[in-house]
This record gives sequence, C-alpha cells and structure tokens, in this order.
Amino acid sequence: MKSNGLGKKLSLLERLAKAALGILLLVGLVASPVRGASEISRDSSTELTAHIIKLKTGVTLEYVTQGREDGKPLLFLHGGGDSWHSWLRVLPLIPNEYHVYAVTLRGHGLSDHPKTGYGRLDFAKDIIAFIDQLHIEKPVIVGHSLGTLVAQGIAVIAPDHVSKLVLAGSPARVPKTEAVDEIFKQQKQEKVDPNFARDFQFSTVYAPIPADFAEIVVADAAKLQDYVWHELGKDLGKEDFVDQLSKIQAPTLVVWGDKDTLVTRAEEDLLLSKVKTATFKIYPETGHGVHWERPAEFTNDLLAFAGK
Repeated sequence: MKSNGLGKKLSLLERLAKAALGILLLVGLVASPVRGASEISRDSSTELTAHIIKLKTGVTLEYVTQGREDGKPLLFLHGGGDSWHSWLRVLPLIPNEYHVYAVTLRGHGLSDHPKTGYGRLDFAKDIIAFIDQLHIEKPVIVGHSLGTLVAQGIAVIAPDHVSKLVLAGSPARVPKTEAVDEIFKQQKQEKVDPNFARDFQFSTVYAPIPADFAEIVVADAAKLQDYVWHELGKDLGKEDFVDQLSKIQAPTLVVWGDKDTLVTRAEEDLLLSKVKTATFKIYPETGHGVHWERPAEFTNDLLAFAGK
C-alpha cells in the first residue's frame, strides 16, 4: 500500500489523549460550541455547534451543526468505526449559506450503543426520525461507506425525506471480500484492540492524510464496543436489499477512489446498474475515504451537485 505520509507510526496509547480532547469537549454537549476538536484550521464564519437528541426510535444521537439555519440543508453520515469527525476535512470548506448537520450513528462516538439493531433500516429509521424531529426540509444526504447504506435505505423507504444523495465509497451491499471479513472477526472483549483500530483505519487510506486527523479517526475506531462490530457484520451481512435500490428516485452522485480496498469497481457497477438516477465519478490514486484524501475536490463536487 502506498505510504500514508505520516512519517512514522502513531504511538496510539500515548497520543490518543490529545486527539480525544475534541471528543471530551462534547461531554457538555447540548448547543455548546466545538473548539479544539483538532488542529485543523476552521473558517470562523462556519463554527460548529454540538448537540444531542433523543429520538422516537429510542436512541440518543450526537450531532453537530454549522451555517445559516435558513440555508440549504446538508446531512452527513459517516462510515463504520467513525463519527461526525469523519467530515472534519470537509466541513470547514462548506460556505455558511448551507445548513450542515453531521450525525454520529448509533453504536458510534458519543451516541447510544444499543446491544442490537445494526441493520441498514435500523440506522435509516433513526435518521428519518432525526429529520422529522428537527423539521429538516428534504436535505441532501451525504454518506460514506456505512453511511451510504443508511442513505440508500432512507431514499427507498422515505423518499420524501431526501432531495439528493451523494454516496462516497458506496457498496450496494456489504462486500464479500477478505478485507471486510477481517473487520468483523473481532474477539469478544469490552473494547476493540487499539492495534485493530489503527490498522483498520490505515488500511482504507491510499493518499496522504494529516497526522492530527489520522489520530482522531483512529481514536474513534478504538472507542467502539466489540459487539458493535459483530452486530454490524451480522445485521448488514444478512440483508438482501439490492433489488430495492431500483426504487431510489433522488438524483444521486456516486464517487469512488480507484485504490479502494473495501469497495470494488464491480460493487460500484452493481450499484450503478440499480440506481438509475446516478452519475459516477472516479477519483484516481485515492482510497476508500475520498473525503479524507481529496477534501477540496470532494467538497467542490458535492456543492456543484447539491446546488444552492
């Protein structure tokens, strides 16, 4: 695999405290400004604000917002093992006239970690309730990896809750590959092995990413309870959802890195054959997280597709 540009391996257990400061700042939570979540520079006109919400589905989710409340809504959904932090390289690039919601899915970050309920539609029903309770008017839903499966589910069962989809590193189903199988073969323990968290996140990266951001996303993966990985593999793996994708009517932008080790080109072709409203863009020399590795290009493509 191509070097990730970090220069040396992270000393995870000694250095995660620094990265975790941004997480700890959220403990006060409701409507508290997010400062210091990383050393990534931010546009002061797009300050993030942290919140929690108890949903009618029974779970409490953390989320952050930025931008004008009357702006076009963009709703961001992260991948497995991540949190809203996954979008830290994108959010500073989004103009203030958009109203951004970046949600942490159940089982991740500071959101609730229920023992069960990790299928595509379990996540989708949470986000449908989130949209309803906050009275968000047909957002553009932007997903990465697991978040794209959730976005697909929303577009199928609640098409009136989405205006457009942007799907990054998106399978039509959980890929049946050796790399994905290894993700779900964790031993039963209270927390995920920090070495697994590091290796998992780095395995998805091809182009260089900043070291401070790498620490944050590794810290997020290390926070997951082991049973969440198991339940994700069990619930997502048993789904037969592919034929439902033809019901998606929302205009859809699918973006994919040609060095993606988790989602193959064959998976993308399957997705594109089902979602008739989709357009496709390939990012060369890019891994699974196009928004991590090419944040400026990804954001430009997102905004051009979303419109004002």
